[in-house]
Amino acid sequence: MDKWTPGFFMGAYLFPQILALGVFTFPFFGLWSLLFLIFLLPIPAPFRYYFEARGYAMDVLTAHPGHRAEMVERSLDHFTGWNYYKMYPFEEQVREAIKGYVVRAEAGEDKDLMKVLLVYELVAEECSTRTKNIQH
Repeated sequence: MDKWTPGFFMGAYLFPQILALGVFTFPFFGLWSLLFLIFLLPIPAPFRYYFEARGYAMDVLTAHPGHRAEMVERSLDHFTGWNYYKMYPFEEQVREAIKGYVVRAEAGEDKDLMKVLLVYELVAEECSTRTKNIQH
């Protein structure tokens, strides 16, 4: 993944809805500034889709192998529903993106997802070891 500065990440994540702030140009552009309110509609958010698809791929990677397909389907509700303001309403694209990130992570092609998965597995192993020690 490319390295994103915090400001650029936030701007990209909130795009296009952040463009609604253009309404504050009212003193300069008059009633034309109200057109910026169009960006408050549930318009697909491509950058948020990118970031969230990678994040939900981690949910799938850390799920029990028998529940991975269910986890992908459950994730679709967040992308296409009102939870994330209809972030990206194209179910098949979302499904394929999440599955694609999972495949790339498992193949070692996505170094950032692999790092997160490794840390998760280390923490899960440590928790399991501590639980076993407490029980004995």
